[in-house]
Amino acid sequence: MAKVQKTVTFDLPDEFEQEVPTTTMGKTSTMPYDGPETLMLWINKETKDIEQTWDKDDYTEQPVPLDLEVKELNADTDENTIKIGILFGGFEQRKLYEIRVGPAADKNRVIADPSDPRSIFSENDIVDDYTKPLVFRTDFRRYSNDFIRSERNALLKQSDGRVSESMPAEVKAKWEAHRQKLRDMPADWDAVPNHMVQFPMDPDGEYDEPYVRNEDPEHEVILVANRTAADADAIAQLTPISGIDE
Repeated sequence: MAKVQKTVTFDLPDEFEQEVPTTTMGKTSTMPYDGPETLMLWINKETKDIEQTWDKDDYTEQPVPLDLEVKELNADTDENTIKIGILFGGFEQRKLYEIRVGPAADKNRVIADPSDPRSIFSENDIVDDYTKPLVFRTDFRRYSNDFIRSERNALLKQSDGRVSESMPAEVKAKWEAHRQKLRDMPADWDAVPNHMVQFPMDPDGEYDEPYVRNEDPEHEVILVANRTAADADAIAQLTPISGIDE
């Protein structure tokens, strides 16, 4: 089978999840690739969107709808290889990292490797026109201050009836502590970008994140204490963001 094994090199934006990406710092990263040498594409003739993809080795001749045409994407350059890796596969499983964020007493957040091509390049732009150069993602969900505050207020309202004088003192204390965390959110998370803010888990675990507890055997989280030098290089992509990993 025609497979390609190589390491691709690519540019990184100056900051992770940058609304208007820049590359003035000249940062780059690498990623091993082990995947198809050629990807078969069904392209919409009018919109130029990719409708379907196949590894060429698995592709069999079949009737092509009249509104589509067949094209090939070859892993002959790093950029094309990255496109194939994002569209079809060939990259190793994306790493998950625990990062320090928010109040020291709260659980840390878990994010996908911020230096991974799938984290920084826009898949939608590749689908829209695979012939164009790679484009950095700009579709990050940005929460306004008003949204953070309204969500916090909604969670406080939801917890209004969860505290009563008749409940066990230990349970009551947990709910009161949870409600105090919600009240303190604007001050506690002031230095953290809104898209990195995470709401506290309530005592019933309704907002729990299983990755934080490292309970997914198929996708282990790399904890802060277990980072390698390579992991530290990847996480360095976050360091320009105030309030992250400090």
